[in-house]
Formats: sequence, C-alpha cells, structure tokens
Amino acid sequence: MTARIIALYALCDLPPTEGVGANPGSRLDFTVNEFAELSEGQPVLLRELGWTSVPSTGGAATLALYLTEDRVLDNVRNVVLPDDGETSNDEHPWHDMAATLTEQGFSTTAGELRDLPYKIMLTPRLRARLSASKA
Repeated sequence: MTARIIALYALCDLPPTEGVGANPGSRLDFTVNEFAELSEGQPVLLRELGWTSVPSTGGAATLALYLTEDRVLDNVRNVVLPDDGETSNDEHPWHDMAATLTEQGFSTTAGELRDLPYKIMLTPRLRARLSASKA
C-alpha cells in the first residue's frame, strides 16, 4: 500500500540554549518546520523556516510578557505565509509544497493539499518555556 498524505502541519521550536533563563532580553531564534503527515505515520519535511525576535529591554519581565502562546502562534501563522501572500490572497504556497512532495515521489496537487487539515504545533520544549515565562 502506498502512503497517502493525510494532513499538513507546522512545528515551532526554540533551540535549547535560548529563551527563558538563558539570557533575558536577548534575541530569540524560533524554528518552524512544515511537514506533510503520511497515512503510515511518518512526516515528510516540506520547508524549514523561522524568525528572530528581539524583545525590548526590560529583562526577564519583558521576556515573560513577550513569550506568550498567542504571540508565538501568530508569528508561526505569519512565517508560513507565502512571500507574495498579500497579493495572491492564498494562505500557503500550495504549488511549491506540491512540487516538493512530487520531487520526493508523492503524487499530489496544490488543490489536494489545500483541502487537507492544517495544524500548528509547538514542541514540548517550547511549551515548557512558555509555561516557565508565566511563572
């Protein structure tokens, strides 16, 4: 049986040496990897993205205010948009994603990908950092 693409997701993380407790007020380098999820369970990497944020000065208190789940999720949504998203009104680069999957041996189209569930997930490490920043 050939594996089918059943969903798409973005996984956001913050490297282990960054964030709460590392150097309050320093830059934060977030990673976002987009994947296609296969019916057999394994992920297929589509894109590696990310962003860097530099909270304003103010030490740990500012970092705690900055590192909220809502703010991180909003940034993930923004970083996965296509560069021409403002002019194309499309929320993802479906054609590019389909081409990447085709290159990896999966038969799919942009329309098929557009119809799949899409979710944003945060790694357990990032969730722990977000929880620690609230304390």
